[in-house]
Amino acid sequence: MASPSPQYQHFVPQFLLRNFSHPYKPDGPTKKRKYEKGMFPKDKVLRHVDLTLDPPAICEKPINRILGQINMYDNPNKPTAVQREVEVLFSKLESQANLVFRKITRAHEDKQTGLRISRAERDIVRKFLFLLMYRNKGFHDRFNHTTLEGYNENDKEQVREYMHKNNITTPLDVWLDGMKTIINLDMDPEKNWVTTLMRQMYPQDAMWFWVHVEFSYMAVLTPAKVDDEFILTDNAYSIFEGSNNSVQDSETLEIIETKYTPLHTFAPISPKLMIVLRTDIFPSPLEDAFEGVKEMKALHRSLWHVPLESPGSDKVCSLLADLPITKAGNNYTMIVDGRLQPMADRPLKRSHADRFDFTIFPVKRRHVNMINGILLDNCAPCTSVVFESRDAFARSLEWYLTAPCSMGKVLGGKHKEIRRKALLKLEAISRSLGSHKKTEWKDLDEVVMHNVKRWRTKNLQKQRHLVRLMLMICS
Repeated sequence: MASPSPQYQHFVPQFLLRNFSHPYKPDGPTKKRKYEKGMFPKDKVLRHVDLTLDPPAICEKPINRILGQINMYDNPNKPTAVQREVEVLFSKLESQANLVFRKITRAHEDKQTGLRISRAERDIVRKFLFLLMYRNKGFHDRFNHTTLEGYNENDKEQVREYMHKNNITTPLDVWLDGMKTIINLDMDPEKNWVTTLMRQMYPQDAMWFWVHVEFSYMAVLTPAKVDDEFILTDNAYSIFEGSNNSVQDSETLEIIETKYTPLHTFAPISPKLMIVLRTDIFPSPLEDAFEGVKEMKALHRSLWHVPLESPGSDKVCSLLADLPITKAGNNYTMIVDGRLQPMADRPLKRSHADRFDFTIFPVKRRHVNMINGILLDNCAPCTSVVFESRDAFARSLEWYLTAPCSMGKVLGGKHKEIRRKALLKLEAISRSLGSHKKTEWKDLDEVVMHNVKRWRTKNLQKQRHLVRLMLMICS
């Protein structure tokens, strides 16, 4: 089977990159100057820290040649005509998502404090944001193997079982077929779309999508100060705030990731707009007044081992616990005497007629710095840190490098040395931008686990039980 001609495929779509871009303005005389492709005067370019260089440097690059990879979503195991099927499908979803994102950016440009979107539009955004997590370079590296032997993650046994049961030949097919399933998924609220998802997609990742949609809510942020900005990194859409635990195998010395708790995940829209997904386990006076809701949140917190501020408290221990956000309003509930209640003429049932009113929340510099700092703290595998204003970026970068290590910069786990190298590169960039403050970080001693095989066996049993339980609920 022949391969299609090479194609640069973005893991961060160009319509989002344009929001971070500016017209190229070359330094010095322009007459008889030789220009690179995409770098003519007024072409859209991005200002970024190039982390592939050593030492790193601040550069400009055309938006069609950054945050992507050649033939990243092609499937060479398929006939030539359909090898690029997933990329074609995603481009259609991208066009739909672009319309909704334009609503958000237009509302902000028009100095509105919020906007209304339909359930269908909200579901498009949820699909799109999940796929930005799932289709990034990290997952490509994880699944891009021609045989199962190349796949070496904690869920290797589950992937093996799924491939055998469904006659799938490569881990790459598991990943690409999963994206295809989500893109084509009909999320009609009157249909049991979760059942369809569980039957057509690798179950562990299907449950992840379900949790993403059903157990978190979206909020839109903008910096309160006009001179503050959000940044963008290769992996920004897959970064979360929350605990991330690992141990060292006492026998092999291998570093193993044991659990993680995503409390907030991020989706940069532009230097002035950020979508945050907050997990539903945070206390909410309006919702918690419903019978059983508070108890259910407490159960979820215990099952997910969510750290609390104090014993017996329901306040989640989070760097962004005080982020001033709330759930979007809707057209089927109302607030009566401080409690959320269904509208008298509307059943408390999801439908296509549902509408959601999103507030654009202005956030203080501390929160902007914190979110940028979390992205910087996870940029070790990245090629670029994209920003627009040098002053805004220099300020956020200096804050991150000099902030107490309670917010990050704790070096441990399997990527310890890669993260150290990235931290030193960021320090060099900060120095080039005029900072002379001392960088703070600390090394973490690894927690040693004995009998890792027993832990893997128990974890495998737990995951299988969750899948069986989910399939039983959906049937």
